[in-house]
Amino acid sequence: MFREEALYQIEKNKIETIFVDEIQKLPILLDEIHQLLEETECRFLMTGSSARKLKRGAANLLGGRAIFKKLYPLIYPEIEKDLGAQSSQWLEEILQYRTIAGIYQKSIQSRSQFLRSYVNTYLKEEIQLEELVRGLPNFSRFLEVAAQSVSETVNYTNVGRDCDQNINTTKNYFEILEDTLIGYRLPAWSESARKKMATHPKFYFFDNGVTCALMSRLNDPLDPSLRGKLFEQWILNEVRARLDYDDRDFSLNYWKTQAGHEVDLLVAQGKIPRFAAEIKSFSTVRDEHLNPLRELRLDYPDLPLYVICMIDQPRTVDGITILPWQEFLTFSGRIPHPKNIQALGGDECLP
Repeated sequence: MFREEALYQIEKNKIETIFVDEIQKLPILLDEIHQLLEETECRFLMTGSSARKLKRGAANLLGGRAIFKKLYPLIYPEIEKDLGAQSSQWLEEILQYRTIAGIYQKSIQSRSQFLRSYVNTYLKEEIQLEELVRGLPNFSRFLEVAAQSVSETVNYTNVGRDCDQNINTTKNYFEILEDTLIGYRLPAWSESARKKMATHPKFYFFDNGVTCALMSRLNDPLDPSLRGKLFEQWILNEVRARLDYDDRDFSLNYWKTQAGHEVDLLVAQGKIPRFAAEIKSFSTVRDEHLNPLRELRLDYPDLPLYVICMIDQPRTVDGITILPWQEFLTFSGRIPHPKNIQALGGDECLP
């Protein structure tokens, strides 16, 4: 029926584009779309929230005939016009409530209600109804623990212990969050030849409001520790979305030695690091805050290094650029080309 109705619209009404939402709920449609792509010039736009169900059902993934794109929450260039004079209040609301487009203009009370509903609806409809997990209460507990562990190194054994489940179930739950686009793992950089590096990934959610909803922290003021985690997650989500939207073939990593020296973000192209940044939610940068970047520079002397924080004006200390977060987010996509890798320096190196 779908193919027959589509052919009628294409042939009789000269329809050139057909949009199919929630494609993962009926993967067999992909076979019909495949045939229509072979027979017509029509373009198909397909959206969905669970690649896992498509993979599990051995769906036709239209290899070579489809372009896969991700749609992210609102990014800074889309909302910076709203920053205004109350920049600190705007940032606090971004960190705690809003980058999802559907809640951005809502009141604080409406945002909280929407985010709680989103979390509950997602758990029931996307996870339970698609039968991705067997025990919803255990998965709900896992989500709370995962949210509390944002920006920390993932220890599957400890998470499993907190959720009263084995390590394999814990790993599977993290994979479910990635396949349903709710979160992602940030791998540790492993290419250093000079020292032993950490190997466990970190985990982040796609949106701060969802993270706060899972932790039941939508109404309380943010304490410094949680605020720092949410600020780091927001900056990483911005970088991730920008690179994806711009089709930049870069990987996001964090850098940490087994001795404990750690840098929040290292962006690389293949095995070539392009820039690294510490992400700090404070307005005073002390000398000791620069030590992890100095340690990283021993491995990569020419690598552009940044601290992204709450200062008012940019400055350079010991070759490390300290930037206000607004300025960092303004330089979208400005990562140096590989041919300039030996001449890194100045504004051209800003991400």
